[in-house]
Amino acid sequence: MADAADAALTQHQFVSAVDVLIGLNWLTELPASQRERVAEKQGRPPDLVVIAPVNPWSCTSCGGTGDLLFMEGPGPLCLACAELDHLVFLPAGDAAMTRRARKASGLSAVVVRFSRTRRRYERQGVLVEEEALAEAERMSLADEAGVRRPERNRPTPAPRHGP
Repeated sequence: MADAADAALTQHQFVSAVDVLIGLNWLTELPASQRERVAEKQGRPPDLVVIAPVNPWSCTSCGGTGDLLFMEGPGPLCLACAELDHLVFLPAGDAAMTRRARKASGLSAVVVRFSRTRRRYERQGVLVEEEALAEAERMSLADEAGVRRPERNRPTPAPRHGP
């Protein structure tokens, strides 16, 4: 494994997990464009996760409670103690709005809730900055009005048959 990492380091001036897997022949060589996308994705920090609890809970810092909690080392924190109380909730369901709001927001967090029947956490929405949500709404309204992509709303001419 060390040999594969050394070879990647001398060839690319950096080492990623993909380079090591390719060096071990566990993964085939990727084109440069795919290699860059994978390296960029690996370099991104993971999303913050906020939980919509099923059971009652209390903050380990202030003793308060609320609809959402953020898990930190010693235990759950309320959004105020986790310094996430300035974010607003955007429910799941509109992918374009979520994508735009997360892109415009400097800080965002995914909200999940545990499903007892499915025995897994399910995504409920995201927390984003209020200004980012307003910007995403403006962009969505512009799309609906046809301002951003007028070619999609332009009528197409009817096909002509015969002379």
